[in-house]
Amino acid sequence: EATVPEKEQLGVNPKERLEIYEPVGCTKCNRIGYYGRVGIYEMMNISPRIRIAINSRMMTDKINKIACSEGMKTLHQRAIEVVKEGITSLDEIRRLAIETDEFSDTSIVDNILEDLENGVK
Repeated sequence: EATVPEKEQLGVNPKERLEIYEPVGCTKCNRIGYYGRVGIYEMMNISPRIRIAINSRMMTDKINKIACSEGMKTLHQRAIEVVKEGITSLDEIRRLAIETDEFSDTSIVDNILEDLENGVK
């Protein structure tokens, strides 16, 4: 069972039952706790509203707001979801965000942590 501070960090009601999983090694995963890969993506469907916004050269943040209002999950939201789903650990998200070239900008990690602290779901 997750502690109250962990639940608060993930934006979960402290009274809600939540398991936070940590990697445990086995022979299948070569004792590292992970087997295979899971992609975490931010996918934007180009709706008519977004197409108009793009064609009119609207600022990226405004296009993102439109996409989110239409159901898009941001990279940060999706990362939080996979932690909550027990697919990976928060430590693994932090490690990948820092180590990979794709996420070499540590502001991404800061944004994920800020979203967790603010209860983004």
